[in-house]
Amino acid sequence: MKIYITTAESEDERPTVVNGSWTEILHEAAKHGTAVVTVEKYSRAKTISNQMTRWFKGVLLPALADDTGDSIAKWETMLKLNVDPDYFKPFVVEVNGMAVTILPSIKDMPMKRAIALVDGSVAHLHDKTIYGDKFLWVTLPDPKLRKGYNEEDESERETE
Repeated sequence: MKIYITTAESEDERPTVVNGSWTEILHEAAKHGTAVVTVEKYSRAKTISNQMTRWFKGVLLPALADDTGDSIAKWETMLKLNVDPDYFKPFVVEVNGMAVTILPSIKDMPMKRAIALVDGSVAHLHDKTIYGDKFLWVTLPDPKLRKGYNEEDESERETE
């Protein structure tokens, strides 16, 4: 079982404690003087879908790496920091006595932010002031292939 805690002040909706023990939960709650601990069923629908993760990590990043000769990790870091720098704030952890800088994973991203990451990545790559015409071949995934696709919903989106 995974335990996620997000404080009310957390603007980015990232959990402040992941897989925490009750001691860690109480410690986090104690920081706020008075706190309410709510237990609710986890909803996968509220986080990034497997389809989005597969497209971002399995299609977009490898294609960019193949096209440029740069690593997948370099492209992932670059897109994360350019598209959503607030969510992907680097943090430092100690590994074998060495400080290592890490970016948060997309794994448990809130759905709205995940959609913004996908859309923003394509928009960033199409920015002619940065890349010229080099990445105009990058397109969003075909919405008709999405689970639960509804043409009426799509036509409403286009008119907004």
